[in-house]
Amino acid sequence: RRVPEELAQVGGPHVVHSALMAEPAAYRDQDVIVVGRGQSALQWSALLHEAGARVRVLTRGDKLKWNGGPKPDRNWIDKIREPYSGLGAGWRDIAIAELPQVYRAVVPARKRHRHVSDSFGPSGAWWLRSRVENHIPTIYNATPVGARLVGDKVTLTVRIGDAEQELQADRVIAATGFKIDLERLDYLDPALIAAIGRE
Repeated sequence: RRVPEELAQVGGPHVVHSALMAEPAAYRDQDVIVVGRGQSALQWSALLHEAGARVRVLTRGDKLKWNGGPKPDRNWIDKIREPYSGLGAGWRDIAIAELPQVYRAVVPARKRHRHVSDSFGPSGAWWLRSRVENHIPTIYNATPVGARLVGDKVTLTVRIGDAEQELQADRVIAATGFKIDLERLDYLDPALIAAIGRE
């Protein structure tokens, strides 16, 4: 579980990773800030809001991205123009999902990287959108730069543009993803693990 250093310094139970969340009802009547904008952040935000918590979403992005839902009434021309794959709609996504080695051999790295960074970032499922939009306030372009416990509340220092402001909450949920630890994949040969480049 990856919790940014700026949040981790407070620790549980006031700051918790989304993978360790308790039942949503445990947060009823509490002020909760959810940090993130992917499926985990948006789903927990909806569940907490529906359980009676006062929820705000905090994201570094300038908007929330939603995946498209099924369109059962598509005609055969649309199905040919933009077929569905496990990754999304369109021939590029079909190539990535079904023919990854061909896609890698044919498409230059610059274009591949741009497509992946533009297409597969944090997003929420289509069925969640109506439970979040117009229900849960979202603070955009916001980066947590520090957190401290003041009494029984978390004071979160956030940079928005060139300015900093402080937000208070009873709990902060870090829906901030995971860091892959190749050393834990004991089914991979150690020589292969050592040969894999990492940032």
